[in-house]
Amino acid sequence: MANSRKIELLQETDLLSCFDESTLSKLVEHCREISLAPKEVLFNEDDLENAMYLILEGELEVFKGPK
Repeated sequence: MANSRKIELLQETDLLSCFDESTLSKLVEHCREISLAPKEVLFNEDDLENAMYLILEGELEVFKGPK
């Protein structure tokens, strides 16, 4: 996805809508885009993560506890 489209999507999110385009551009430059296959796990409940994930396209299911 083009960076300009990513910035547009970020501007539409409640969390990031207060930032100007320049700030969002810097954010996009430091982000890594990943794609997941259907049913692929992004991370598990007890994993130690130091990341923030934004869903730009599609959907993600969230489970708490055993599936």
